[in-house]
Amino acid sequence: SPPAVMLAKAKKTSARAKGSGGGGFGAAVAKGGAKTRAPSAADLLKQSMKAYDDIKKSKALAQQDGDEDAPPTVGAPSHTEYCVTIRLTEGAGEAAETFSDWVPIALLALKAGSGRPPIELVPSVLGACCREVYECGCDAFPVLRKASRASVQYAFEPVDSWTSVVYDGLQGRAERRHLAAAVLEVDSDAPAGDIKRAHRKLMLELHPDRFVGDDEGAAKANTRMLEVQNAYEELGGGLGAGSGSRYAAIGGKARVDFSGELSKADLGALGKERAAQSMAFELGGWRAGIYPMDPAVTREFVARNLLAAKYFALNDSSGMICYEAQALPPLCLLLEWTLV
Repeated sequence: SPPAVMLAKAKKTSARAKGSGGGGFGAAVAKGGAKTRAPSAADLLKQSMKAYDDIKKSKALAQQDGDEDAPPTVGAPSHTEYCVTIRLTEGAGEAAETFSDWVPIALLALKAGSGRPPIELVPSVLGACCREVYECGCDAFPVLRKASRASVQYAFEPVDSWTSVVYDGLQGRAERRHLAAAVLEVDSDAPAGDIKRAHRKLMLELHPDRFVGDDEGAAKANTRMLEVQNAYEELGGGLGAGSGSRYAAIGGKARVDFSGELSKADLGALGKERAAQSMAFELGGWRAGIYPMDPAVTREFVARNLLAAKYFALNDSSGMICYEAQALPPLCLLLEWTLV
């Protein structure tokens, strides 16, 4: 699967993590009356990568020993995996533009005992593991070390959803957007306002009230309405630029598993161990491991952010992006993505 491929590539590079994340982490702690340095972010990441591998092995063993047709064992730990993304708020220095929108930087493996659904634990898990997550980004883009910790925002998504909607979904997306634009009868580079108006116009024309007594016409209109709605969602579903995040708009309204920005209350105390990390699984304990995303994937989304910053600066008053198409052949797909 794509995540496995990403990990195989990441393994060669992530072990090169250097130094601590800085910015307030790694403070001295007292031990036996003497002050010692807390583990660096790089050390914590290495430990977390081992934990990640252990959880993946545990999942493989559980699947190997289990009967696919049998119901899950009551109280048995669950194994889930998530893609972790970060972005920076304004005022984050020279890294702000690089991480102006969400960038996938890490994978989170979670083994959790009975109790709450695993996905409800993820915000607190990320809060506890934020140093390791941040180090993944710093390893790929050292400029991130200069950013203030207060400027970092976190989000996550189940890895299956991320793979199908984001990773696989971006493959061939230019062709799908072209077909969707044809359904809505707009240009493929139409701004969000034109797309919304075209969608509204077609939905009114195809409204069931216009086909009272015409069963055949109503059936055809219903089929057409579904095509129009799917095309609208492919082009952003009314989200697009209005959502403030091009990354969050991938997949339109059908994408429901992306968490969006996690609040400070959701994350809890940053970098602090949780009691559940040492509790037995049957009592609701959990274990987590962080692994760096394939650097090529991280660089891909950083490139999209930098392209968006460059070309949105050229917006004219109508909201259209001004550019000379003949000057951008290698960037057409990336640029087209920024037009959502």
